[in-house]
Amino acid sequence: MNSRFALLIKIMSAIISSVAFSAGMSWLSYTPPDERAAEVLYHSFMTLFAFLFPSSFFLFFIFGAIFSTWVDHRFSYYRKWTGMKKAAIVITVYVGIGLVGGLALSLLSQAVFLSLTIPGALLFLVVQTLLQYSFSALSLSQSARRN
Repeated sequence: MNSRFALLIKIMSAIISSVAFSAGMSWLSYTPPDERAAEVLYHSFMTLFAFLFPSSFFLFFIFGAIFSTWVDHRFSYYRKWTGMKKAAIVITVYVGIGLVGGLALSLLSQAVFLSLTIPGALLFLVVQTLLQYSFSALSLSQSARRN
């Protein structure tokens, strides 16, 4: 695959993953009006999304688009891996990326983010894989039409 095309898929994955992650976390954190206590400040869904999106986009861009590109390049030399072994190794590597991201955030903010960054890294992997397969299927169908 072309390196520019792979980087485009990584950036698109970072954007889609950050939107999905921010929307999911906003939905989990949102309290409906009929469940709110009196004299307590609550935020709307859009306010929660606006708070979460910039930081999640930054993390998905740094650890997803940039760091995973470097990791994928390092592991591209092992072409002998196939099937379930390759899938297990790729999932383990992306969990490691989420672990590194969570530890970096924990050092910066003195809070534990591992419960968020590891699922975020796996979300990025799923979105990236779906985009890769959809674009490869699209290019195959276009090349079939030409012939």
